[in-house]
Amino acid sequence: MEIQIYPQPVLRCKAKPVAEIDQDTIALLDEMVATMRKAEGIGLAAVQVGIARRVIVVDVTAGEQGPLRLINPRIVSASDELSAREEGCLSIPGVTAPVKRPARVVVEATDETGSNTRSIILMGFCSSTTSPGCAAGECWLSTANFRKRASKIMPEARVAFVGTDQFAVASLLALHNTREINLAAVASSPPKPSGRGMKLRPSPVAQQAEELGIPVTLPQDDKELAQTVTGCKADFLVVCAYGRKLGAASLNSPGSGCVNVHSSLLPRWRGAAPIERAIIAGDSKIGVSTMLICEKMDAGDILLQHELTVPADATGGQMRILLAQEGARLLIDTLLRFASIKPLPQDKTQVTYAPKIQKQETFLDLARTAEELARVVRAFAPMPAARLIANGNPLKILSAQAISGTGRPGELICATEKSGLVLATGSGCLKLLEVQPADRKPMAVAEFLRGCRGKLEIVQVDKNT
Repeated sequence: MEIQIYPQPVLRCKAKPVAEIDQDTIALLDEMVATMRKAEGIGLAAVQVGIARRVIVVDVTAGEQGPLRLINPRIVSASDELSAREEGCLSIPGVTAPVKRPARVVVEATDETGSNTRSIILMGFCSSTTSPGCAAGECWLSTANFRKRASKIMPEARVAFVGTDQFAVASLLALHNTREINLAAVASSPPKPSGRGMKLRPSPVAQQAEELGIPVTLPQDDKELAQTVTGCKADFLVVCAYGRKLGAASLNSPGSGCVNVHSSLLPRWRGAAPIERAIIAGDSKIGVSTMLICEKMDAGDILLQHELTVPADATGGQMRILLAQEGARLLIDTLLRFASIKPLPQDKTQVTYAPKIQKQETFLDLARTAEELARVVRAFAPMPAARLIANGNPLKILSAQAISGTGRPGELICATEKSGLVLATGSGCLKLLEVQPADRKPMAVAEFLRGCRGKLEIVQVDKNT
């Protein structure tokens, strides 16, 4: 079982009573005891392993009966005598604080046989309450005064955040919304010209920071970035989709470390386009990693990772949105657990690279197999979009599927509103489903073909010219 680490939402859930003691309940108790012992803890509530049930296991007891397995526990009495000791919580690793609790607590509960039992717990236990008549068995993180208590035992981490791309916005928002983190500074790349008018536009990160009322610095070089980090006395420099390589000056500027959020399961797909490269390669698994930053690109020691299955029809755009959210959650988990995480060096024998997508790559090479081309279309949708030349103009291909069929690569097999638009490839055929002509909105292939009025010529672009 995996112990949930603050601020996972389940830790604030109110535990529900167990209605029936069955084999699943007994198995849960056994697994909780094993998890508690592995983590070298003295108590564990079910919510701490992600299950909102009123079940606890305790290993601080009177006598030698071993761990207590308590179902629907209720504190019925507590001594006036208090016992002060240093306490921690398995859901906040690496953090302890002196806490005064009743020296003796009597808990009424049901055991795994269904019998009622009363147990004496000594030296206090990290339950949600020590008031007689209240329910026990909820992680103390779920109590109303947790944030006040947490602010005393967990000093705020000062973070300087650096990012540019839309992918980084979710991490920026997560840092801003986490009370245990002080977002001390935000830096981004300078505005770049874009759009038809080629007007200077701030990056997505800069725009979001301004909406949040956070001043944004736009460092021109690594020295200026280092000045921003040292100037705000940051404990951490967090980098996400920045688009620039950090130098020694910025890497040595924060007090505790430099953390990067990367959208792949490192060491696979180091580089600028890991999501697109993973889809094109047909990877069944994808994920996000947090790592320590070093001067070599994406080569730092891994802190945490989260793995996801790639749906068969997932596009690059969809996976970017999903991984941005997962990366934000992983980042907060990483920072709150930083002191207890053991960095893992990357396996150099497993390294693959994901270079930036070049414009010529987006033009479909119909000599490739239909399966490969369908993955290319998914990887580049909706941006930058795979494309062909149709009637002399660029045609973005937003959705396509591989089907059976034969023909000379590039041959137009079918182009009717009823049967669709089908092209022969190096193996099989590619059926186009959704396209976007130049200066037009995305449309179904049938609508596009109506506009062609029976005249359609598909031409491949020579990528070597």
